[in-house]
Amino acid sequence: MRSIGASIAYFGDLGFVGFVVTWYVADIAGDLALWALATRELKRRDMLDAFRPGLFGTARRLPRAWGFVWTTNIAQSINSAWGPLSNLVVAGTLGPVAAGLYKIASTLMDSTAKPANLLSRGFYPEIMRLDPTSKRPWRLGLRVGALAACLGITVILLVTVGGKPVVAFIFGHKYLAAFGLLQIMTLSLAVSTAAFPLESLLYMVDRQRAALAAQTASAIIYLALLYLLTRWFGLNGAGFAFLIGTILTAVLMLIPTIVSYRDRANYRPHPHPAPPDTDAALDPAA
Repeated sequence: MRSIGASIAYFGDLGFVGFVVTWYVADIAGDLALWALATRELKRRDMLDAFRPGLFGTARRLPRAWGFVWTTNIAQSINSAWGPLSNLVVAGTLGPVAAGLYKIASTLMDSTAKPANLLSRGFYPEIMRLDPTSKRPWRLGLRVGALAACLGITVILLVTVGGKPVVAFIFGHKYLAAFGLLQIMTLSLAVSTAAFPLESLLYMVDRQRAALAAQTASAIIYLALLYLLTRWFGLNGAGFAFLIGTILTAVLMLIPTIVSYRDRANYRPHPHPAPPDTDAALDPAA
């Protein structure tokens, strides 16, 4: 829908507003389709009661549920803030033109990281089925991380060899100034793709606070480095700050992961009571 709408906006000369409307409508349509498919699947399994609100009742049956919810949501908020805050720092330090070039490089980086993001969505639910005290989930994380690292290295080679024509074709020749920055930022793919299983492994052994601490510390250090390096080295300094921040995040995640692996024999999962069988027990007011 975005492709079709963007084409209509372009050939119909609908301007920036047309692209914004296209993005909004396509996003809403995707969400509605997801709800419709979920409803169809739940109806097929005779589980439509799952739509009944019951946050507090569920939390009472799942020990430490709220702590997990808040910790993981804060962690995701920190991850989401990297891009906007980076743009503000670069714009405030080097001006709006440099911020635009940085945004282009960041957008291409997000696109090249899509394969690892897709792997992470399937990796987390799979390891949650495995026994953390065994070596199986840890070996799976190592293998998936190695596979993702190979993908990241492949993307680095592709960007190095053919990235310049891609930037020129998509954004225009005047934006080739962002290619040097993109090359620096792309080097972080080898680290970020290899390290993506670490967060899921920490969640598996109830170490989500360690993951949050690692993300918070690396984000603070990254923003400080971004400000300093952009003042000293210009736009390339922003790329080096991004690379260092990515490596730092991976290292701070790796340390508690190694500790958890070595101590896996002593891990004791928190007991989760069996879900109630009656519909009345699903009611939060019950």
